Amino acid sequence: AKELAASRALFRRIIRVSSAYHPEARIAKLNSPASPVSVALGLMAKYWDIGKVKTRLGTSIGMRRAASLHRLFLMHLCESLSVINAHREVCMSPSSRMKDFDRELNQRGLADSWRVVPQADGDLGNRIVQWFDSTFCDQNREPTRALLIGADCPTLSAGLITEANDCLATHDVVLGPALDGGYYLIGISAPWQRPRFLPLFERIAWSTEKVLNQTRQRLAESGLSWSELESREDVDTLSDLDRLRMQLRSSSSDDHRSVAAERLQRLLRSIDQIMNDDFDSANPSRCQR
Repeated sequence: AKELAASRALFRRIIRVSSAYHPEARIAKLNSPASPVSVALGLMAKYWDIGKVKTRLGTSIGMRRAASLHRLFLMHLCESLSVINAHREVCMSPSSRMKDFDRELNQRGLADSWRVVPQADGDLGNRIVQWFDSTFCDQNREPTRALLIGADCPTLSAGLITEANDCLATHDVVLGPALDGGYYLIGISAPWQRPRFLPLFERIAWSTEKVLNQTRQRLAESGLSWSELESREDVDTLSDLDRLRMQLRSSSSDDHRSVAAERLQRLLRSIDQIMNDDFDSANPSRCQR
Protein backbone atom coordinates (compact mmCIF):
# COMPACT_ATOMS: atom_id res chain seq x y z
CA ALA A 1 0.00 0.00 0.00
CA LYS A 2 2.87 2.35 0.85
CA GLU A 3 4.53 1.59 -2.48
CA LEU A 4 1.28 2.28 -4.33
CA ALA A 5 0.81 5.57 -2.50
CA ALA A 6 4.38 6.59 -3.25
CA SER A 7 3.91 5.70 -6.93
CA ARG A 8 0.74 7.77 -7.14
CA ALA A 9 2.47 10.74 -5.47
CA LEU A 10 5.38 10.49 -7.92
CA PHE A 11 2.96 10.31 -10.87
CA ARG A 12 1.12 13.42 -9.68
CA ARG A 13 4.45 15.23 -9.28
CA ILE A 14 5.51 14.28 -12.83
CA ILE A 15 2.19 15.51 -14.22
CA ARG A 16 2.58 18.84 -12.43
CA VAL A 17 6.12 19.33 -13.73
CA SER A 18 5.32 18.29 -17.30
CA SER A 19 2.27 20.55 -17.36
CA ALA A 20 4.32 23.51 -16.17
CA TYR A 21 6.76 23.10 -19.03
CA HIS A 22 4.28 22.19 -21.75
CA PRO A 23 3.98 25.12 -24.20
CA GLU A 24 0.18 25.18 -24.11
CA ALA A 25 0.19 25.24 -20.30
CA ARG A 26 2.67 28.11 -20.29
CA ILE A 27 0.58 30.07 -22.81
CA ALA A 28 -2.52 29.48 -20.69
CA LYS A 29 -0.65 30.82 -17.65
CA LEU A 30 0.36 33.99 -19.53
CA ASN A 31 -3.18 34.41 -20.88
CA SER A 32 -4.77 33.98 -17.46
CA PRO A 33 -6.87 37.01 -16.43
CA ALA A 34 -5.29 36.70 -12.98
CA SER A 35 -1.78 37.23 -14.36
CA PRO A 36 -0.35 40.54 -13.02
CA VAL A 37 2.11 40.76 -15.91
CA SER A 38 1.46 43.21 -18.74
CA VAL A 39 3.31 42.22 -21.91
CA ALA A 40 3.97 44.10 -25.14
CA LEU A 41 4.98 42.22 -28.29
CA GLY A 42 6.44 44.01 -31.30
CA LEU A 43 7.07 42.56 -34.74
CA MET A 44 9.44 44.60 -36.93
CA ALA A 45 8.79 44.04 -40.63
CA LYS A 46 9.04 45.50 -44.08
CA TYR A 47 6.19 45.47 -46.57
CA TRP A 48 6.63 42.89 -49.35
CA ASP A 49 7.57 45.26 -52.16
CA ILE A 50 9.38 43.29 -54.86
CA GLY A 51 13.13 43.87 -54.79
CA LYS A 52 13.01 45.45 -51.30
CA VAL A 53 12.78 42.32 -49.12
CA LYS A 54 14.63 39.00 -49.00
CA THR A 55 17.06 40.21 -51.65
CA ARG A 56 19.76 37.65 -50.78
CA LEU A 57 17.20 34.90 -51.23
CA GLY A 58 15.87 36.66 -54.30
CA THR A 59 19.20 36.33 -56.12
CA SER A 60 18.64 32.56 -56.08
CA ILE A 61 14.88 32.18 -56.54
CA GLY A 62 13.83 35.52 -58.08
CA MET A 63 12.69 38.70 -56.37
CA ARG A 64 8.98 38.08 -56.97
CA ARG A 65 9.09 34.68 -55.34
CA ALA A 66 11.22 36.04 -52.46
CA ALA A 67 8.70 38.84 -51.84
CA SER A 68 5.87 36.31 -51.79
CA LEU A 69 7.73 34.19 -49.23
CA HIS A 70 8.34 37.24 -47.06
CA ARG A 71 4.63 38.02 -47.15
CA LEU A 72 3.81 34.43 -46.26
CA PHE A 73 6.24 34.37 -43.31
CA LEU A 74 4.99 37.67 -41.94
CA MET A 75 1.32 36.75 -42.09
CA HIS A 76 2.04 33.31 -40.63
CA LEU A 77 3.66 34.98 -37.61
CA CYS A 78 0.76 37.40 -37.23
CA GLU A 79 -1.68 34.48 -37.16
CA SER A 80 0.27 32.12 -34.92
CA LEU A 81 1.20 34.78 -32.34
CA SER A 82 -2.25 36.33 -32.14
CA VAL A 83 -3.18 33.84 -29.38
CA ILE A 84 -0.81 35.51 -26.90
CA ASN A 85 -2.37 37.81 -24.33
CA ALA A 86 -0.25 40.87 -25.07
CA HIS A 87 -0.46 44.28 -26.66
CA ARG A 88 0.66 43.34 -30.17
CA GLU A 89 2.15 45.73 -32.70
CA VAL A 90 3.56 45.37 -36.20
CA CYS A 91 6.25 48.02 -36.74
CA MET A 92 5.92 48.58 -40.48
CA SER A 93 8.37 50.01 -42.98
CA PRO A 94 7.83 52.00 -45.10
CA SER A 95 5.12 53.93 -43.28
CA SER A 96 3.42 54.62 -46.63
CA ARG A 97 2.45 50.92 -46.71
CA MET A 98 0.72 50.86 -43.31
CA LYS A 99 -2.79 51.13 -44.79
CA ASP A 100 -2.04 48.31 -47.24
CA PHE A 101 -0.89 46.11 -44.38
CA ASP A 102 -3.94 47.03 -42.30
CA ARG A 103 -6.07 45.94 -45.24
CA GLU A 104 -4.24 42.60 -45.39
CA LEU A 105 -4.82 42.01 -41.66
CA ASN A 106 -8.51 42.83 -42.08
CA GLN A 107 -8.88 40.37 -44.97
CA ARG A 108 -7.43 37.62 -42.78
CA GLY A 109 -9.54 38.45 -39.73
CA LEU A 110 -6.54 39.76 -37.77
CA ALA A 111 -7.30 43.48 -37.70
CA ASP A 112 -8.29 43.37 -34.01
CA SER A 113 -5.20 41.34 -33.07
CA TRP A 114 -2.46 43.71 -34.21
CA ARG A 115 -1.94 47.44 -34.16
CA VAL A 116 0.16 48.75 -37.07
CA VAL A 117 2.68 51.47 -36.24
CA PRO A 118 5.52 53.03 -38.26
CA GLN A 119 9.15 52.18 -37.65
CA ALA A 120 11.34 55.05 -36.51
CA ASP A 121 14.05 56.50 -38.73
CA GLY A 122 17.73 55.69 -38.43
CA ASP A 123 19.68 52.45 -38.18
CA LEU A 124 18.28 49.26 -36.69
CA GLY A 125 19.58 50.12 -33.23
CA ASN A 126 17.75 53.44 -33.19
CA ARG A 127 14.55 51.84 -34.46
CA ILE A 128 14.69 49.24 -31.67
CA VAL A 129 15.37 51.86 -28.98
CA GLN A 130 12.51 54.04 -30.20
CA TRP A 131 10.10 51.11 -30.03
CA PHE A 132 11.07 50.27 -26.45
CA ASP A 133 10.88 53.98 -25.59
CA SER A 134 7.37 54.41 -26.94
CA THR A 135 6.20 51.08 -25.52
CA PHE A 136 7.38 51.50 -21.94
CA CYS A 137 6.41 55.19 -21.83
CA ASP A 138 2.85 54.62 -23.06
CA GLN A 139 0.67 55.45 -20.05
CA ASN A 140 -2.26 53.56 -21.56
CA ARG A 141 -0.31 50.30 -21.45
CA GLU A 142 2.61 50.58 -19.02
CA PRO A 143 3.85 47.05 -19.72
CA THR A 144 6.10 45.29 -17.24
CA ARG A 145 7.84 43.40 -20.07
CA ALA A 146 8.37 44.09 -23.76
CA LEU A 147 9.47 41.65 -26.47
CA LEU A 148 10.56 42.54 -29.99
CA ILE A 149 11.02 40.08 -32.86
CA GLY A 150 11.75 40.17 -36.58
CA ALA A 151 10.00 38.43 -39.47
CA ASP A 152 12.91 36.32 -40.75
CA CYS A 153 12.21 33.27 -38.57
CA PRO A 154 8.66 32.10 -39.39
CA THR A 155 8.65 29.15 -36.96
CA LEU A 156 8.67 31.35 -33.85
CA SER A 157 5.81 30.01 -31.77
CA ALA A 158 3.57 31.30 -29.02
CA GLY A 159 5.29 28.81 -26.72
CA LEU A 160 8.70 30.34 -27.42
CA ILE A 161 7.38 33.87 -26.84
CA THR A 162 5.92 32.68 -23.54
CA GLU A 163 9.28 31.17 -22.60
CA ALA A 164 10.96 34.50 -23.35
CA ASN A 165 8.42 36.25 -21.14
CA ASP A 166 9.15 33.78 -18.33
CA CYS A 167 12.87 34.57 -18.59
CA LEU A 168 12.14 38.24 -17.91
CA ALA A 169 10.72 37.32 -14.50
CA THR A 170 14.30 36.81 -13.30
CA HIS A 171 16.46 38.69 -15.83
CA ASP A 172 16.74 42.22 -17.20
CA VAL A 173 17.06 41.06 -20.82
CA VAL A 174 16.31 37.97 -22.89
CA LEU A 175 17.91 37.20 -26.26
CA GLY A 176 16.98 34.75 -29.00
CA PRO A 177 20.29 33.95 -30.74
CA ALA A 178 20.25 33.50 -34.51
CA LEU A 179 22.70 31.05 -36.06
CA ASP A 180 24.03 33.75 -38.37
CA GLY A 181 25.39 35.74 -35.42
CA GLY A 182 22.47 38.09 -34.86
CA TYR A 183 19.36 37.67 -32.74
CA TYR A 184 15.75 37.00 -33.67
CA LEU A 185 14.29 38.27 -30.38
CA ILE A 186 15.18 40.74 -27.67
CA GLY A 187 13.09 41.36 -24.58
CA ILE A 188 13.47 43.83 -21.72
CA SER A 189 11.89 43.88 -18.28
CA ALA A 190 10.71 47.09 -16.65
CA PRO A 191 11.75 49.51 -15.40
CA TRP A 192 12.93 50.91 -18.73
CA GLN A 193 15.94 53.11 -17.99
CA ARG A 194 17.10 54.48 -21.32
CA PRO A 195 20.71 55.34 -20.34
CA ARG A 196 21.15 51.86 -18.88
CA PHE A 197 19.92 49.97 -21.94
CA LEU A 198 21.08 52.32 -24.67
CA PRO A 199 24.62 50.80 -24.97
CA LEU A 200 23.02 47.56 -26.19
CA PHE A 201 22.06 49.31 -29.41
CA GLU A 202 24.87 51.80 -30.05
CA ARG A 203 28.01 51.11 -32.09
CA ILE A 204 26.75 47.65 -33.08
CA ALA A 205 27.81 46.22 -36.45
CA TRP A 206 24.23 45.60 -37.57
CA SER A 207 23.55 42.97 -40.26
CA THR A 208 26.85 41.19 -39.52
CA GLU A 209 27.84 38.06 -37.63
CA LYS A 210 29.20 40.30 -34.82
CA VAL A 211 25.83 41.52 -33.52
CA LEU A 212 25.15 38.81 -30.93
CA ASN A 213 28.63 38.78 -29.40
CA GLN A 214 28.79 42.57 -29.30
CA THR A 215 25.42 42.63 -27.55
CA ARG A 216 26.57 40.07 -24.99
CA GLN A 217 29.65 42.18 -24.32
CA ARG A 218 27.55 45.32 -23.78
CA LEU A 219 25.24 43.43 -21.45
CA ALA A 220 28.18 42.32 -19.32
CA GLU A 221 29.71 45.81 -19.31
CA SER A 222 26.37 47.36 -18.29
CA GLY A 223 25.88 44.94 -15.41
CA LEU A 224 22.59 43.70 -16.86
CA SER A 225 21.46 40.13 -16.28
CA TRP A 226 20.31 38.21 -19.31
CA SER A 227 19.03 34.84 -20.43
CA GLU A 228 19.15 33.21 -23.86
CA LEU A 229 16.61 31.07 -25.69
CA GLU A 230 17.45 28.26 -28.07
CA SER A 231 19.28 29.25 -31.24
CA ARG A 232 17.19 29.58 -34.39
CA GLU A 233 17.95 30.10 -38.05
CA ASP A 234 16.75 33.10 -40.04
CA VAL A 235 15.65 32.39 -43.60
CA ASP A 236 17.89 34.63 -45.69
CA THR A 237 19.35 32.27 -48.31
CA LEU A 238 18.26 29.32 -50.43
CA SER A 239 20.09 26.89 -48.15
CA ASP A 240 18.24 28.39 -45.16
CA LEU A 241 14.95 27.89 -47.00
CA ASP A 242 15.81 24.30 -47.90
CA ARG A 243 16.55 23.50 -44.24
CA LEU A 244 13.27 25.10 -43.17
CA ARG A 245 11.32 22.95 -45.63
CA MET A 246 13.12 19.82 -44.41
CA GLN A 247 12.37 20.76 -40.80
CA LEU A 248 8.68 21.30 -41.56
CA ARG A 249 8.43 18.00 -43.44
CA SER A 250 10.08 16.19 -40.55
CA SER A 251 7.72 17.75 -38.02
CA SER A 252 4.71 16.67 -40.08
CA SER A 253 5.33 13.04 -39.12
CA ASP A 254 5.55 13.86 -35.41
CA ASP A 255 2.29 15.63 -34.62
CA HIS A 256 -0.85 16.22 -36.70
CA ARG A 257 -3.11 16.98 -33.76
CA SER A 258 -2.45 20.49 -32.49
CA VAL A 259 -3.57 23.73 -34.06
CA ALA A 260 0.05 24.89 -34.12
CA ALA A 261 1.12 21.76 -35.98
CA GLU A 262 -1.59 22.28 -38.60
CA ARG A 263 -0.46 25.89 -39.07
CA LEU A 264 3.08 24.69 -39.74
CA GLN A 265 1.82 22.22 -42.32
CA ARG A 266 -0.15 24.98 -44.03
CA LEU A 267 3.04 27.01 -44.03
CA LEU A 268 4.93 24.16 -45.71
CA ARG A 269 2.22 23.70 -48.34
CA SER A 270 2.24 27.43 -49.10
CA ILE A 271 6.05 27.49 -49.41
CA ASP A 272 5.94 24.53 -51.78
CA GLN A 273 3.24 26.19 -53.85
CA ILE A 274 5.20 29.43 -54.15
CA MET A 275 8.40 27.58 -55.07
CA ASN A 276 6.58 25.51 -57.71
CA ASP A 277 4.66 28.43 -59.19
CA ASP A 278 5.57 29.97 -62.53
CA PHE A 279 6.36 33.54 -61.54
CA ASP A 280 7.41 34.56 -65.02
CA SER A 281 3.76 34.80 -66.00
CA ALA A 282 2.02 34.75 -62.64
CA ASN A 283 0.75 37.50 -60.40
CA PRO A 284 3.31 37.67 -57.56
CA SER A 285 0.64 38.19 -54.93
CA ARG A 286 -1.19 34.91 -55.52
CA CYS A 287 -0.59 31.74 -53.54
CA GLN A 288 -0.41 33.73 -50.34
CA ARG A 289 -3.68 32.92 -48.62
